[in-house]
Amino acid sequence: MKHILLSLAFAASFVASPVHAEGAIIGKVVEVRIDSDGKGLVTFADTIVGTQPACAIAGYNHSMSFDAATAGGKAMYAMALLAKSSDATVYGQGKGVCVNYGVVEDASILFLK
Repeated sequence: MKHILLSLAFAASFVASPVHAEGAIIGKVVEVRIDSDGKGLVTFADTIVGTQPACAIAGYNHSMSFDAATAGGKAMYAMALLAKSSDATVYGQGKGVCVNYGVVEDASILFLK
């Protein structure tokens, strides 16, 4: 019961405030992309919820981006590959910006359940 309540509390924390537009996701990874410059995408089976930033276009409403040229981005890449290969559930939250690709929200937090 405690785990369910903690999960619900965590999921509720993903609800975007009117000041900061951020998307959130709890779901399975269906695709992991990495480009030669180190930028990549994690694509989920479900649609990202919450209020994504205006820069995020509808065609990428299942994806969040990361930059594997950074330590955090390398960790997100590794986690996304692990989640994909093990069919694990991933919890993610966006940053509210689209720096990496310009049309996909950048990931702020990813973690495995």
